Amino acid sequence: MMVKEPRYLAERTRLRAAEEAHVPSKTLEAAPREAAREPVLSLRGINKRFGAVQALQDVDFDVHPGEVIALVGDNGAGKSTLVKVIAGVHSPDEGHVLFGGRKVSISSPTAARELGIATVFQDLALSDNLDVVANLFLGKELLRGRTLDEVGMERRSWGLLRQLSAKIPSVRVPVVSLSGGQRQTVAIARSLLGDPKVVMLDEPTAALGVAQTAEVLNLIGRLRESGLGIVLVSHNMADVQAVADRVAVLRLGRNNETFGSCSARSTTISCPAATCPTSCWTAQPLGRSLSASFFARRRRRASAGLSAAPGNGIMVKAVLLATVLVLPVWYLNTSRGVGSMFVLFVAIVVVMDFLLRRTRWGRSVFAVGGNVEAARRAGLPVRRIYISVFTLCSTFAVLGGLLVAGRLAAANQGSGAGDINLNAIAAAVIGGTSLFGGRGSAYSALLGIVVIQSISSGLTLLNFDSSVRFMITGAVLLLAVIVDSLSRRSRTAHGQG
Repeated sequence: MMVKEPRYLAERTRLRAAEEAHVPSKTLEAAPREAAREPVLSLRGINKRFGAVQALQDVDFDVHPGEVIALVGDNGAGKSTLVKVIAGVHSPDEGHVLFGGRKVSISSPTAARELGIATVFQDLALSDNLDVVANLFLGKELLRGRTLDEVGMERRSWGLLRQLSAKIPSVRVPVVSLSGGQRQTVAIARSLLGDPKVVMLDEPTAALGVAQTAEVLNLIGRLRESGLGIVLVSHNMADVQAVADRVAVLRLGRNNETFGSCSARSTTISCPAATCPTSCWTAQPLGRSLSASFFARRRRRASAGLSAAPGNGIMVKAVLLATVLVLPVWYLNTSRGVGSMFVLFVAIVVVMDFLLRRTRWGRSVFAVGGNVEAARRAGLPVRRIYISVFTLCSTFAVLGGLLVAGRLAAANQGSGAGDINLNAIAAAVIGGTSLFGGRGSAYSALLGIVVIQSISSGLTLLNFDSSVRFMITGAVLLLAVIVDSLSRRSRTAHGQG
């Protein structure tokens, strides 16, 4: 089967042949100063100084709708500073910005997003521990009442990715399991949720392979065809010449020249058959339980055209929970009833599981735990999330102290000063909560509590000294931490989150 050579590879081959033959390349030609269309974004006389360093000086820059303008220059030319000025990270010392023909002030990244300027930074700012849907809607989740509308977000995610012709096998897999090109696609798709007019891409093909680069460049072409103004920052001139309509060159913080590209838009970038991704849209998204009623959730997903959530795992979890907790308590308290502390404990676990999995606050907690910088760039109030989590932990500590005092029928500041902290940490880690953050659940912590208390009770029945019990509990905790660290490395190496 004959496979069409990618356009950017053909351009790279032509340029190399021209250099070897000492023939001047005419790929870039001087562009006229005046554009035929009104620019959607204009910068005039932008100056930015950092101490004694003049990063930008009298820089003019225009972005038109339906075009790709590449911003190029050597290291230290001012490209990153200019992008951050447009994105609202830095405020210019002099000059003004026009957006849609009116003068605006971009004082923060939030102000830039509200205007319609979206930025995809080189590090992508994705939370690897979250799935595609959670990353796309991070900080702007859709709600159904007070809970997350997972069905609506998943349906919109598939629609947006199909619009971009993205090759994502499932929107319910952790982002860390995706390829570099797929991760770039997710970052670009997230920037399109707010209906922007301008999208800035900072080195989108850096560290990508041939097939992934072709995928991203095709995506840039589709964004241009949809009428968006695209700012492409890149050091790769082959990629620039493949997709750019104009090329703006910065040198030492000043405008050097603006060129027009003679590349044709009709050529479609495609990857060689041996390197094309094998994933396709026939793969079905993985489902999750989404509301209080399991069967109602399945009906909602079916009506939305999504695959139904698998019920085997949910039923197994329910049976195990009943077997491990309910049946032993019922048997040991047949003639005395079920203890109120047990009922309270189970209720707290159920409520915490609901808050962590079904609310915007819970999604934010996992995002901050997984990648605090990505959460901050998504607009999450990181400081308030930290305060709320510490406040909740302190409240549970106070509740635990009250329960212990009620059990002992006395209050003593020395009560529980032994291995309480050690047991609490060990229970969380044994249950699967990662010390690195971003992973865990209320039910897994419950399992860890059962394991650590079983070990502690067994050592007590065997009349081990308290110091020996501490050593054994500490050894179990150390083993759990080592296992967590090794499993994290393994998941990262195999792209499983």
